[in-house]
Formats: sequence, structure tokens, C-alpha cells
Amino acid sequence: MARSLRRPSARAFDFLFAWLPASDLAAYRAPAIEADIALALRTRTEASWSGQITDDLFLAYVLPHRVAQEPIQPWRARLHDLLEPRVRGLTLRQAALETNRFCREYVTYQPTSSRDQGPLTTMDRGLGRCEEEEIFYICAARSVGIPARACYTPWWMTTDDNHAWVEVFTGDGWHYLGACEPAADLDQAWFTERVRRAGLVLSVAYGRPGAPAKMSIPVGPARR
Repeated sequence: MARSLRRPSARAFDFLFAWLPASDLAAYRAPAIEADIALALRTRTEASWSGQITDDLFLAYVLPHRVAQEPIQPWRARLHDLLEPRVRGLTLRQAALETNRFCREYVTYQPTSSRDQGPLTTMDRGLGRCEEEEIFYICAARSVGIPARACYTPWWMTTDDNHAWVEVFTGDGWHYLGACEPAADLDQAWFTERVRRAGLVLSVAYGRPGAPAKMSIPVGPARR
């Protein structure tokens, strides 16, 4: 199949299938993959910040069709068409902030079931827990060409609970935000001090990114 595609579509196709979870092989059909890749590549060229996005960033943090364990849904076109007019002509940092305002207009926090909703389900229901808000923001950001990745702590040091949030790449590095929780700027969130004291903080990427990336919230020297 990949041989019939033109570069760089073929490279994107190869990358997705090299790391495709086995569970997706039966659910994610080639025509859907080709359409999704075409839109992702088009978005990359139309964004005013496209020159700041390397191939490695695009493949690992813009192109992927899923964020975590949510069901596969055709989110890219719908979110792109709603959000792209709002971020057109903005800087990458401004676009990341505007994307969070967009997400807040559609989704607010409410606990749901233990299984992740897909981003379109979260959008249509208007609610989701922190990981579902995270997934929704990341899909929205990726739909307009903003590199975004999931971060989370499995537990807080002071309470029997966990939390998930987002990091976005803005040209000068990675910055964090609370998904669907707009702030005046990046790196401003209610959980900042809690994360500094977290016992473990993890970040997720599709595939194997080209170079190790430093997390945007500094944690202790023994934590990664």
C-alpha cells in the first residue's frame, strides 16, 4: 500500500504502521489512514508556524491518530474545520492558547467511566475527566498542526489520586497547560506545585521520537 503513495505520504504511512498497536490493525482501514495522513500533511503546510515543526515533531506529535487508549474516531477533519479559522495567522504560542479556549467552550470536567472516551464523544457530551480533556485538547491541537503530547502522574504524593495534562511545542521548547482550563499564558496551572512534588511524571509519544525531550515542569533529580 505504501508504495502507491507519494513521499512524504509514504513516510508518514510507514511511520504509523511501524508503531501501530495490534488492536488497531483490524479497526483502522487503509483508506481512512490515507485520508487522515493527507489532511495532516495539508495542515502542516498551511499553518503559519510550519517552518518550526521538524519531521520528527510532526511524525510523533501531530500525525498520530490516537493519544492513549481511546477508541479510534475520525476527529481530524471535524476539529480542523472548527478550529483552523480561529488560529489562522497566529503564532504557535498564541494558537496553543486559543486552542485551549476553544476546547473549554466544548468540554468541562466531570468524572466518567474508567474507559477513555474518544475525542468526538467527549466533545458531543460536553464533559470528560482529566485524561479525556487531555485527549480532546491534543486532538484539537494536532488537527491544526500544533505538536502536543500527553503527560500524567499516576499518583499525587499527598492524596490517593492522579492527574493528566498536556504539553505543547511552541518553537522554543515544550510548555504545559491544563486541558480545557484556559489561562493567560502557558506554564500556568493549578497543579504546578503539586507536580513539582510528584513521585513520578510520565510523558507519552507515538513511536520513538528522534531525541529525548525535557518535560516542561521541573521535577526532582531522581524523577523522570
